[in-house]
Amino acid sequence: WQIASSTSWTLPQVHFPSLFTLVTRATRVLGLDIFQLASLSCWLHTTYFLELLLITLMPFLLSILCFGVSAALAWRHRRSRGRDFDVERHQQRTVYALLLLAYVCLPTCSAYTFRYFSCLKFDRGDVRDDAKMLAADLSISCRSKRYDRWLPYVVCMILVWPVGCPLVMLLVLWSYRSRLNPAIEADEKAETTNLSGLCPVVSSTLCDDEAFEFACERHRVAMEQIIKIHKRNEDGRLRAIEFLYEEWKPRCWAFPVFESVRRVFLVGALTMFYHGSMAQVAVGLLGSLLSFKVFNHFRPYINNKDGSVSEVAQAQLVLIYVAALVVYTSDSLDQKQSTFSSLGFGIVLLIVYFAAALVAIYLTILQAFGVNAMSDAVAEAIATIRTEAQKLRMSINASPLPDRLLADDEERATEISRVEHVSTPLIDDASVRSS
Repeated sequence: WQIASSTSWTLPQVHFPSLFTLVTRATRVLGLDIFQLASLSCWLHTTYFLELLLITLMPFLLSILCFGVSAALAWRHRRSRGRDFDVERHQQRTVYALLLLAYVCLPTCSAYTFRYFSCLKFDRGDVRDDAKMLAADLSISCRSKRYDRWLPYVVCMILVWPVGCPLVMLLVLWSYRSRLNPAIEADEKAETTNLSGLCPVVSSTLCDDEAFEFACERHRVAMEQIIKIHKRNEDGRLRAIEFLYEEWKPRCWAFPVFESVRRVFLVGALTMFYHGSMAQVAVGLLGSLLSFKVFNHFRPYINNKDGSVSEVAQAQLVLIYVAALVVYTSDSLDQKQSTFSSLGFGIVLLIVYFAAALVAIYLTILQAFGVNAMSDAVAEAIATIRTEAQKLRMSINASPLPDRLLADDEERATEISRVEHVSTPLIDDASVRSS
């Protein structure tokens, strides 16, 4: 959602249906864009530089607040529990919260810093130099001294957010790589490769089959991953960075860095590629396709349900960028009344936009109640509806009609029978021929 909801301002040249644009702007709270959330620009005069300053410094203020709350809770629990208070566990939870904050704020902060380099040129007629204005704020000239004074701050924020955060994350994961993807002992590896008990059950021909060997290899890899996950979860030194690896398989320990770079690219760096052109949409589509291929090839999630939701989300991004390319093309051909600007197309885009969330909700409900419980609940609901319909039908058939309705029915039946018994005059064949 954080990437999909940003398409309205990362691709300003694409005029999506108004319904889709309205919903994406309303859900931009997921990107922690406080100016879109509170609509500060409507009643407070803000510039791009003020927004850049507040957006990039807000995570640091929240981090200080998190440290303060953590210290207050630690002091309170230490006084109430004494020596029973687990200081190390409390510190690990604080680090977990800080990593979560940095992970969520990374795309938005990176996007605001990259927008500094996105400028638009305007033809001023006889003037030798064209006007070059900042795309995020047309009141700021990219050739002004005010614009140049903010360059050192933007460079520092680039080193902190789109470069520094993934790099620090990579260094931390690299230093713990032997613990994140622990080695398997010889006896443990023998347990994963010992499949001799299967061959007496099946025929010898099947044991030599390539499909059976492939299944055995997949079983061996899966067993190795399970053993590594168990050893990784028992390692107490990794609890402080649990947020970085808890969803990923041990062999995919570096995937959090790839995911962060992907989000920075599609939300932030995309604004620098041929701003306002079809090439920008094509670059976004290429990035989403490469991301879809990488996730589909490696399947890095431990939980298959997380993998299913991720696959739907990747397909969702691809479809949104394809829709953006089609809408931009139709607008370039002056097809203002085309199907791609209608309300129906906006509803289709909303279905695609909420597809990943709907799949996640469905899988959560399925996990909470189970497949059998869900099927039993649906069967019970259908049976209840049928029973109520049958009772209603029986009550309608058994209820007596009013006397006035019965009298009207008898008069109507008498009139019909009288009309049916009226004989029509016969026509002579000779008169038909003469006429």
